[in-house]
Amino acid sequence: MYNQVLLGLDLFISRPDEAVVTYKDILFYRELLSELRDLSAWRDTPNGLSGLECLLLYLNYNDKVIVNVLVNRLSSLITGQEDANDKIDIILVYSKSIQQLQFKPDSALHVKHPSLKTQLLQWLSEELYYQERKINQWAVNNPPVPTYKSPTSTKVLCHATVDQLGIFFRAAADIQLLDAPSQRQLFNQISPYLATPHKKELSGDSMRSKSYSAEKKDLEIVKDLLMQLFKQVTRY
Repeated sequence: MYNQVLLGLDLFISRPDEAVVTYKDILFYRELLSELRDLSAWRDTPNGLSGLECLLLYLNYNDKVIVNVLVNRLSSLITGQEDANDKIDIILVYSKSIQQLQFKPDSALHVKHPSLKTQLLQWLSEELYYQERKINQWAVNNPPVPTYKSPTSTKVLCHATVDQLGIFFRAAADIQLLDAPSQRQLFNQISPYLATPHKKELSGDSMRSKSYSAEKKDLEIVKDLLMQLFKQVTRY
Protein backbone atom coordinates (compact mmCIF):
# COMPACT_ATOMS: atom_id res chain seq x y z
CA MET A 1 0.00 0.00 0.00
CA TYR A 2 2.88 2.36 0.78
CA ASN A 3 4.11 1.96 -2.81
CA GLN A 4 0.67 2.84 -4.19
CA VAL A 5 0.62 6.03 -2.11
CA LEU A 6 4.13 6.96 -3.31
CA LEU A 7 3.03 6.31 -6.88
CA GLY A 8 0.10 8.69 -6.39
CA LEU A 9 2.46 11.34 -5.07
CA ASP A 10 4.82 10.84 -8.01
CA LEU A 11 1.97 11.15 -10.50
CA PHE A 12 0.88 14.40 -8.85
CA ILE A 13 4.39 15.87 -8.84
CA SER A 14 5.14 14.84 -12.45
CA ARG A 15 1.72 15.88 -13.81
CA PRO A 16 1.59 17.66 -17.19
CA ASP A 17 1.87 21.46 -17.07
CA GLU A 18 -1.62 21.84 -18.52
CA ALA A 19 -3.23 19.69 -15.80
CA VAL A 20 -5.72 21.59 -13.62
CA VAL A 21 -4.65 21.64 -9.97
CA THR A 22 -6.40 23.44 -7.14
CA TYR A 23 -4.75 25.03 -4.14
CA LYS A 24 -6.57 22.47 -1.98
CA ASP A 25 -4.90 19.66 -3.96
CA ILE A 26 -1.48 21.16 -3.24
CA LEU A 27 -2.25 21.51 0.47
CA PHE A 28 -3.49 17.91 0.64
CA TYR A 29 -0.39 16.41 -0.95
CA ARG A 30 1.91 18.68 1.03
CA GLU A 31 0.40 17.44 4.30
CA LEU A 32 0.44 13.84 3.09
CA LEU A 33 4.15 14.10 2.22
CA SER A 34 4.89 15.70 5.58
CA GLU A 35 3.09 12.91 7.47
CA LEU A 36 4.78 10.18 5.43
CA ARG A 37 8.17 11.57 6.42
CA ASP A 38 7.18 11.00 10.05
CA LEU A 39 5.16 7.83 9.50
CA SER A 40 6.59 6.17 12.62
CA ALA A 41 4.52 8.62 14.67
CA TRP A 42 1.40 6.86 13.42
CA ARG A 43 1.09 3.80 15.62
CA ASP A 44 -0.66 0.58 14.65
CA THR A 45 -3.97 0.16 16.47
CA PRO A 46 -4.38 -2.80 18.89
CA ASN A 47 -7.11 -4.17 16.65
CA GLY A 48 -5.14 -4.46 13.43
CA LEU A 49 -5.05 -1.17 11.50
CA SER A 50 -1.55 -0.15 10.49
CA GLY A 51 -0.18 3.32 11.12
CA LEU A 52 -0.27 4.02 7.38
CA GLU A 53 -3.92 2.98 7.18
CA CYS A 54 -4.75 5.27 10.12
CA LEU A 55 -3.01 8.15 8.35
CA LEU A 56 -4.85 7.57 5.06
CA LEU A 57 -8.18 7.40 6.89
CA TYR A 58 -7.35 10.56 8.85
CA LEU A 59 -6.57 12.53 5.69
CA ASN A 60 -9.34 10.80 3.70
CA TYR A 61 -7.12 9.43 0.94
CA ASN A 62 -10.15 8.16 -0.95
CA ASP A 63 -8.38 6.99 -4.08
CA LYS A 64 -10.08 3.95 -5.65
CA VAL A 65 -6.78 2.04 -5.79
CA ILE A 66 -6.30 2.44 -2.02
CA VAL A 67 -9.93 1.55 -1.37
CA ASN A 68 -9.48 -1.68 -3.33
CA VAL A 69 -6.21 -2.50 -1.54
CA LEU A 70 -7.85 -2.08 1.87
CA VAL A 71 -10.96 -4.03 0.89
CA ASN A 72 -8.81 -6.86 -0.47
CA ARG A 73 -6.79 -6.98 2.75
CA LEU A 74 -9.91 -7.13 4.90
CA SER A 75 -11.44 -9.71 2.58
CA SER A 76 -8.36 -11.92 2.90
CA LEU A 77 -8.49 -11.68 6.69
CA ILE A 78 -12.16 -12.62 6.76
CA THR A 79 -11.99 -15.48 4.26
CA GLY A 80 -8.93 -16.82 6.10
CA GLN A 81 -11.19 -17.75 9.01
CA GLU A 82 -12.98 -21.09 8.73
CA ASP A 83 -15.68 -20.33 11.28
CA ALA A 84 -18.38 -17.79 10.34
CA ASN A 85 -18.45 -16.39 13.89
CA ASP A 86 -14.73 -15.66 13.66
CA LYS A 87 -15.38 -13.82 10.40
CA ILE A 88 -18.06 -11.70 12.06
CA ASP A 89 -15.72 -10.92 14.95
CA ILE A 90 -13.13 -9.54 12.52
CA ILE A 91 -15.75 -7.45 10.73
CA LEU A 92 -17.00 -5.96 14.01
CA VAL A 93 -13.50 -5.29 15.32
CA TYR A 94 -12.41 -3.44 12.17
CA SER A 95 -15.69 -1.52 11.98
CA LYS A 96 -15.21 -0.37 15.57
CA SER A 97 -11.56 0.53 14.96
CA ILE A 98 -12.40 2.66 11.92
CA GLN A 99 -15.28 4.43 13.65
CA GLN A 100 -13.10 5.31 16.65
CA LEU A 101 -10.32 6.92 14.60
CA GLN A 102 -9.87 10.67 14.35
CA PHE A 103 -10.54 12.26 10.97
CA LYS A 104 -9.41 15.64 9.70
CA PRO A 105 -12.44 17.81 8.90
CA ASP A 106 -12.93 18.80 5.25
CA SER A 107 -9.90 16.81 4.10
CA ALA A 108 -10.18 14.67 0.98
CA LEU A 109 -8.14 13.59 -2.00
CA HIS A 110 -11.28 13.57 -4.16
CA VAL A 111 -13.79 16.02 -2.73
CA LYS A 112 -16.76 14.75 -4.76
CA HIS A 113 -16.21 11.08 -3.93
CA PRO A 114 -17.39 9.22 -0.79
CA SER A 115 -14.82 9.28 2.00
CA LEU A 116 -12.44 6.39 2.57
CA LYS A 117 -14.12 5.80 5.94
CA THR A 118 -17.61 5.69 4.38
CA GLN A 119 -16.57 3.26 1.65
CA LEU A 120 -14.84 0.86 4.06
CA LEU A 121 -17.68 0.91 6.60
CA GLN A 122 -20.19 0.33 3.81
CA TRP A 123 -18.26 -2.69 2.56
CA LEU A 124 -17.91 -4.08 6.10
CA SER A 125 -21.64 -3.57 6.68
CA GLU A 126 -22.50 -5.49 3.52
CA GLU A 127 -20.05 -8.25 4.45
CA LEU A 128 -21.56 -8.48 7.95
CA TYR A 129 -25.06 -8.85 6.47
CA TYR A 130 -23.80 -11.61 4.16
CA GLN A 131 -22.05 -13.53 6.95
CA GLU A 132 -25.05 -13.25 9.29
CA ARG A 133 -27.33 -14.63 6.58
CA LYS A 134 -24.96 -17.59 6.18
CA ILE A 135 -25.05 -18.25 9.93
CA ASN A 136 -28.84 -18.03 10.05
CA GLN A 137 -29.15 -20.47 7.17
CA TRP A 138 -26.68 -22.84 8.82
CA ALA A 139 -28.63 -22.65 12.10
CA VAL A 140 -31.82 -23.68 10.32
CA ASN A 141 -30.13 -26.73 8.81
CA ASN A 142 -28.14 -27.66 11.94
CA PRO A 143 -29.98 -27.76 15.28
CA PRO A 144 -27.80 -26.64 18.22
CA VAL A 145 -25.91 -29.26 20.21
CA PRO A 146 -26.35 -28.96 24.01
CA THR A 147 -23.30 -27.39 25.66
CA TYR A 148 -21.58 -29.69 28.11
CA LYS A 149 -20.88 -28.18 31.53
CA SER A 150 -18.18 -29.88 33.49
CA PRO A 151 -18.55 -30.41 37.26
CA THR A 152 -17.06 -27.59 39.31
CA SER A 153 -14.58 -29.98 40.91
CA THR A 154 -12.89 -30.68 37.56
CA LYS A 155 -12.31 -27.05 36.67
CA VAL A 156 -8.83 -25.51 36.56
CA LEU A 157 -8.67 -22.18 38.41
CA CYS A 158 -6.80 -19.60 36.32
CA HIS A 159 -5.42 -16.48 38.00
CA ALA A 160 -6.16 -14.31 34.97
CA THR A 161 -9.19 -12.50 33.59
CA VAL A 162 -11.42 -13.85 30.82
CA ASP A 163 -9.97 -11.25 28.45
CA GLN A 164 -6.41 -12.35 29.20
CA LEU A 165 -7.27 -16.02 28.76
CA GLY A 166 -8.84 -15.17 25.41
CA ILE A 167 -5.66 -13.44 24.25
CA PHE A 168 -3.52 -16.37 25.39
CA PHE A 169 -5.58 -19.10 23.73
CA ARG A 170 -6.06 -17.09 20.53
CA ALA A 171 -2.28 -16.65 20.26
CA ALA A 172 -1.76 -20.36 20.98
CA ALA A 173 -4.20 -21.22 18.19
CA ASP A 174 -2.63 -18.73 15.76
CA ILE A 175 0.82 -20.33 16.15
CA GLN A 176 -0.82 -23.79 15.99
CA LEU A 177 0.28 -24.75 19.50
CA LEU A 178 -3.35 -25.75 19.96
CA ASP A 179 -5.18 -27.19 16.98
CA ALA A 180 -8.94 -27.37 16.39
CA PRO A 181 -11.24 -27.20 13.36
CA SER A 182 -12.00 -23.56 14.25
CA GLN A 183 -11.22 -21.04 16.98
CA ARG A 184 -14.85 -21.06 18.06
CA GLN A 185 -14.73 -24.82 18.58
CA LEU A 186 -11.42 -24.54 20.44
CA PHE A 187 -12.76 -21.96 22.90
CA ASN A 188 -15.99 -23.87 23.42
CA GLN A 189 -14.06 -27.07 24.18
CA ILE A 190 -11.66 -25.40 26.62
CA SER A 191 -13.99 -23.02 28.49
CA PRO A 192 -16.05 -25.63 30.42
CA TYR A 193 -12.88 -26.78 32.20
CA LEU A 194 -11.67 -23.32 33.24
CA ALA A 195 -12.66 -20.86 35.94
CA THR A 196 -11.30 -17.55 37.24
CA PRO A 197 -11.43 -16.16 40.78
CA HIS A 198 -14.44 -14.07 39.72
CA LYS A 199 -16.21 -16.35 37.22
CA LYS A 200 -17.01 -20.02 37.70
CA GLU A 201 -18.66 -20.50 34.30
CA LEU A 202 -16.82 -19.16 31.26
CA SER A 203 -18.37 -18.57 27.86
CA GLY A 204 -16.22 -19.75 24.97
CA ASP A 205 -17.84 -17.30 22.56
CA SER A 206 -17.30 -14.40 24.98
CA MET A 207 -13.66 -15.34 25.55
CA ARG A 208 -13.01 -15.60 21.80
CA SER A 209 -14.82 -12.35 21.03
CA LYS A 210 -12.87 -10.41 23.66
CA SER A 211 -9.57 -11.61 22.23
CA TYR A 212 -10.36 -9.60 19.07
CA SER A 213 -11.02 -6.38 20.98
CA ALA A 214 -8.32 -6.67 23.62
CA GLU A 215 -7.35 -3.67 25.70
CA LYS A 216 -3.70 -2.64 25.79
CA LYS A 217 -3.38 -3.33 29.53
CA ASP A 218 -4.52 -6.93 29.03
CA LEU A 219 -2.06 -7.42 26.17
CA GLU A 220 0.75 -6.16 28.42
CA ILE A 221 -0.30 -8.45 31.28
CA VAL A 222 -0.29 -11.49 28.99
CA LYS A 223 3.16 -10.53 27.68
CA ASP A 224 4.39 -10.28 31.27
CA LEU A 225 2.93 -13.71 32.11
CA LEU A 226 4.63 -15.25 29.09
CA MET A 227 7.92 -13.66 30.13
CA GLN A 228 7.51 -15.20 33.60
CA LEU A 229 6.93 -18.58 31.95
CA PHE A 230 10.05 -18.12 29.84
CA LYS A 231 12.15 -17.30 32.93
CA GLN A 232 10.70 -20.27 34.78
CA VAL A 233 11.52 -22.69 31.93
CA THR A 234 15.14 -21.50 31.85
CA ARG A 235 15.49 -22.70 35.46
CA TYR A 236 14.60 -26.32 34.57
